[in-house]
Amino acid sequence: MQSVYAAVFASLTLVILGSCASLPKGAEVNPLDLLSGGAAFYMRIPKKTDGELVERILRASAEHISESDAKLIAGRIDTIYASLSRTKTSTSVEAAVSGTIPRRTAQAVLLKSARWKTETHIPEGSIRPYFYYASNGVELAFPSPRIVCAANDVKPMLSAFDACAYGGSLSHKVSDAVFDWLDVSGSEIRFYAPNPLSFLTILTGTNLNLQLNYVKGAMISDSAHEDQYLMSIEFDFNNKNVVRAGEAMLALAFGLTNAQTTRNSPTNITVSGIRINKRQLYKLFVL
Repeated sequence: MQSVYAAVFASLTLVILGSCASLPKGAEVNPLDLLSGGAAFYMRIPKKTDGELVERILRASAEHISESDAKLIAGRIDTIYASLSRTKTSTSVEAAVSGTIPRRTAQAVLLKSARWKTETHIPEGSIRPYFYYASNGVELAFPSPRIVCAANDVKPMLSAFDACAYGGSLSHKVSDAVFDWLDVSGSEIRFYAPNPLSFLTILTGTNLNLQLNYVKGAMISDSAHEDQYLMSIEFDFNNKNVVRAGEAMLALAFGLTNAQTTRNSPTNITVSGIRINKRQLYKLFVL
């Protein structure tokens, strides 16, 4: 996960340096349209939900960023969308970040960050060149003043942007279920795992093979406890005969002593009222 945080930090520090300022204005693009399909895990993090989480992501992404710089940059972020894909031998990440940062702020922070090699990508069938920056396995680009793309390989995201902004494309590469769950306003941190086994392994540290179709959920700040989140998770099983055993395994893995379970259908349950200490969440997503 470290590389996605590095990408987020670098992209936010460079967003208004104007790499594509000469391009004509295209149609407005939804950042979610730029994420690839087929990832194991997708997430939406609005800055207003937890500024400290965003600051920690920034500080974890680059060794030279100070706490004051992180606060300054985090104040300019709207939302971070990210995806994670894993194989036995590699991990790939993508991030689409909405936000605006003053030029002099970006330049000041950039001087403290790593050096980036400038590359150019022209999407197939397009005449528009897009500059992107590469360093240590992370690539980033800023195709519009309010969208930043960051990934291990950012070129597919730039091609998707060009298709949406100038080619008339109205489609998204993520599934409709993922898009509909993440394409919302509000203060919830939302996540969707089309590959539940990989997601649960990351979340719990335990290999929970529960025959799941998907897992999705949301987190909000606990108004009664400033140091906690309240989380709800929906689990969709592909076999009704494993639901009861699955509930028991989930209760053990998550410590669901005070949570509430709702049976939505014979194969679908929602567990709500899960309390997670924010420090635990910071460690999960940042360290």
